[in-house]
Amino acid sequence: MTSAISSCAVTLVCTLTACAVLKVIAPTERTIKIASLVLGLFLLVNMTSPLISAFEEVKNNSFSADDTILNDAQSQISNAVLKETGDYINAYAGKLLDSLEIPYKNIKTVVENNDESGITIRSVCIYLDKEQEIHDKKIKDAITQSLCAEPMLIYSEE
Repeated sequence: MTSAISSCAVTLVCTLTACAVLKVIAPTERTIKIASLVLGLFLLVNMTSPLISAFEEVKNNSFSADDTILNDAQSQISNAVLKETGDYINAYAGKLLDSLEIPYKNIKTVVENNDESGITIRSVCIYLDKEQEIHDKKIKDAITQSLCAEPMLIYSEE
């Protein structure tokens, strides 16, 4: 914007200087009128051109700011959907284990966006007591069949 204003000022000074020189060296009044008309048009075009460019630059910058806001909003929505999906899968897997009467400590699911605008289960970790190890195959089969993802079973002594 500052460069546009300085460009207008330079154009104005140059045009006024050209008008003053023309008035001194012009032989007739008719020549001064024609030259004044030409210089006036020149001044009009050159004064408005930098201002139009400056306004277009401001307009383009405001759209890029809107794009940034839009991208941030899309990212936040995507992250919220992924979190809700992970929570839903955790609850579903928990209900499945409850129906099998297998106690568990915790379930953690990691989901991600895939290239086709879908959600993919990256991993399912089920934390169990060591004594539940006897149900290993039963748990893996049930979770794999229901979620199409093989779970990682993590057993602990506590």
